[in-house]
Amino acid sequence: MAMTFEELEEFRSWIREGITKLAPLSKTKDLVAADKRTDSSLWDGLAELGVFGFAVSDEFGGGEVGPLAVSIFLEEAGRELLPAGYLATVTVAPFLIDALAGDAKGPLLEAIAEGSARYAFADSETGSARQPAAAVVAKPQGDAWTLSGSKFVVIDADVANSILVTVASTTGESLYLVEADAAGLDIDRRKNLDETRPISTVTFSSTPATLVGVVGGASDALGAARNLLKIALAAEAAGASERALEIAIDYAKVREQFGRPIGQFQAIKHQAADMFVAVQASNSIVYAAFESLERAGRIPEADALVTSITALENLVRVANMTTQMHGGMGVTWEAGIHFYVKRGKASQLMIGSPDVEIEKLAAELFDSGVDFPTIFEGARS
Repeated sequence: MAMTFEELEEFRSWIREGITKLAPLSKTKDLVAADKRTDSSLWDGLAELGVFGFAVSDEFGGGEVGPLAVSIFLEEAGRELLPAGYLATVTVAPFLIDALAGDAKGPLLEAIAEGSARYAFADSETGSARQPAAAVVAKPQGDAWTLSGSKFVVIDADVANSILVTVASTTGESLYLVEADAAGLDIDRRKNLDETRPISTVTFSSTPATLVGVVGGASDALGAARNLLKIALAAEAAGASERALEIAIDYAKVREQFGRPIGQFQAIKHQAADMFVAVQASNSIVYAAFESLERAGRIPEADALVTSITALENLVRVANMTTQMHGGMGVTWEAGIHFYVKRGKASQLMIGSPDVEIEKLAAELFDSGVDFPTIFEGARS
């Protein structure tokens, strides 16, 4: 369901009001301080808002509000660093199930829409020197399957009741569904830079799994899902950047130095202007990405990568400048600005090092056969 601009803004106001009531940043801080990862009242409240059905068609009980409206939810969630395991449930899980599950998708999508299913997306197999990666392997066992191996950097696995697991083989990529209480499944929640979004290492030891779709038939859908996850993180970052700017401006209006609010000093005004430009750039590129997704149904990998790199870099920049504007208070628990810095840096690492990803993108562009000298010459003329 495509919305007009006015309808999208009304939708934003409604979502912002709902999230602010359910989970203001103060609640996020309380949950982090208590090391509490589940809050039934928060999850139930989000389900009542219909959040989990935003990407599910009305045929299966969802709202199907469209990609632009989903991006608005993600931005508003990013503003308050919403402490709920919603990311995969709202984005990649509905997409992958709809694309791959065939006749079995109905009950799965209905469970997402009603808020009874919480998903994690187990994709990364990048390990470390101390803990080398063990690629996940799927083996048939009668009419079923078992998985063995490990997945790293799995967001929200510790609060999920279902995990979508990617498996690569010589025939292509496949997708499997594993229940959180399955035998041989170990979910090890790790220390993470971003306390508001813990990550886990998920290990499978002959763990029962259900094949989603056909063996080797998930490559295209998984490529699209990874791009969707990139722009979802970018949308969160755009909302977080905007909130960090608001926090900075509010502080500059009340913090006095030499008998005047610091917001009156030219240096602070210059910082605020730079932050505003960064926020607007993030909002624009995220809107363009989701508008393209709504129009075409897919977003190119290069577009998704540029969107995520831009928005996440801007979040880190804006949050760091907000910290500087607060002086020594900026790094304290009470101010809470450090949460935004950490969200930006942690999300950057989830999509890969920005420098490495930019280098890969540049190599692909130069190998594409595009005649850049001619393009540049035409631009100069």
